[in-house]
Amino acid sequence: MAAPLLPTDGRVVGAMSLVAAVERLAVLDLDKLSQLVNRAAGEIGARIGAGRHVAHKCYIVWAIGSRTMSTTTIRIDEELKSRVAVAAQRAGKTAHAFIVDAIAQTVEQAELDEAFDQIADERWAALLAHGKSVAWTDAKAWLDARARGERPRRPAARLLKR
Repeated sequence: MAAPLLPTDGRVVGAMSLVAAVERLAVLDLDKLSQLVNRAAGEIGARIGAGRHVAHKCYIVWAIGSRTMSTTTIRIDEELKSRVAVAAQRAGKTAHAFIVDAIAQTVEQAELDEAFDQIADERWAALLAHGKSVAWTDAKAWLDARARGERPRRPAARLLKR
């Protein structure tokens, strides 16, 4: 964890660093991690004295085995940089943490989209293989009845017209 030393005017005047290594850890207990981070932040805060504070928890660097975090440079125009700074401040995060979260959310969404596309492709292939489907009007009527709390019979699949 890196903790910048900041006087009340917000200038960075130095930093303290704490790096924790976790080796061969199969499952990370997030409650214990949170306790460790809060304790370390408190200890660092106590050492650097009043009027200064510790950086957000996003500055934790965990090394698992020999893997560490790498650095990537992105180039953004000044307008977007300003918007990120404002949004990050509103979210109570550093611009770095905000950008990392945004990238993580975008990657997660791309992975979910890929999984959805994979399921759709598999179902389309199955439909083409057996040629049976339920008409949309039948499926919609069944769903509407279920939404009203009824227990209708499932609509029968029919061969597609070719």
